[in-house]
Amino acid sequence: MAGECAWCGRPIQRGGRNSGPCVNTDQGMICAECMPAYFASLSSPDKPRPPVLKAVAHPAKPPQPQPQTPPPEAPPQPETPTPAPPPPAQPVDGNATRILEEIRKDLHDIRQSLTFERASLWNVLGGVAQCFAVATLGMAAVRWGDGSTDFLILGLLLQVMALTFFVKNKG
Repeated sequence: MAGECAWCGRPIQRGGRNSGPCVNTDQGMICAECMPAYFASLSSPDKPRPPVLKAVAHPAKPPQPQPQTPPPEAPPQPETPTPAPPPPAQPVDGNATRILEEIRKDLHDIRQSLTFERASLWNVLGGVAQCFAVATLGMAAVRWGDGSTDFLILGLLLQVMALTFFVKNKG
């Protein structure tokens, strides 16, 4: 006889064929018959869960005899308060609908003004001048060795024109 169950006091044999599984816990050895009650007590909400248990076939030393206590009774389950149902939807009158529609239109107008910019002749001319500036810089790169200075000056002039057109549009 190696020890006894910490819950029911039954003898637990060490290494015997009929000993069955046992669990070594911080409370001592617990026999196979008491394991379901022990694990059920671990899942109760008012007790913190102890560290993970490991099953042992042969305890290293016999447990200290502890005062025999009956297995704890399952604590009464606290009633979980049911959440209050949401208040019923109130009918929307015509005034509230009109206000909500005005708010939606204002938000739509703000979003559209942030997304789109009015087109003008100055913007179009600036875009065309910038495209020609990039094209002349590409030509200068192709003719880098011989006569690329003229293309670089033309590209610089076109870029300054594009910037002038864009600034003119803002003013």
